[in-house]
Amino acid sequence: MRKTQLAQLKSILQEYPQTPRILAEIREKIFNPYIEEDTNIGGSRGQLNPDKDVNKILTIADNRRFKRLTLNAEGVKYTLEQSPEWVQELIKLMYFKRSPMGITKACDFVACNYRTAKKYHDDFLERLADQLGI
Repeated sequence: MRKTQLAQLKSILQEYPQTPRILAEIREKIFNPYIEEDTNIGGSRGQLNPDKDVNKILTIADNRRFKRLTLNAEGVKYTLEQSPEWVQELIKLMYFKRSPMGITKACDFVACNYRTAKKYHDDFLERLADQLGI
C-alpha cells in the first residue's frame, strides 16, 4: 500500500468518531441556511422554487462531502464489525481516542504482542481500503 493511501485511511479512521456531528452540521446548514434580511422594502419575489423542501432534499443528495462521509462511515463500521473484538479495541485505541496511541502502546492494552497486532492492523487497513475502493 502506498504512503498516500495509508495516510488517507488513517485520516478517515481519525475522522470517524466525529462523522455523525459533521453530517448533522451539513444537514443543519442545508435545511436552515442563513438568509440575510432583505432591507429592500417592496420588490418582487425571490428566484427560489416555491417548493423549498424539494430543493433541500436535492441539495443533500448532490452534496459530495455528505456522500463521501456517509460512505466512509459505513465502510469503517462494516470493517470493524467483521474484525475480532480485540482488533476493534486496538483500532479504537489507535484512532478514535482524543489522544491516540501508537501500535506499541495499544498492543499492551489489548494483551497481544507487537507482531500479531501489527499483522492484524495491516490486514484491517487492507480490508478497509478494499471496502472504500482506495
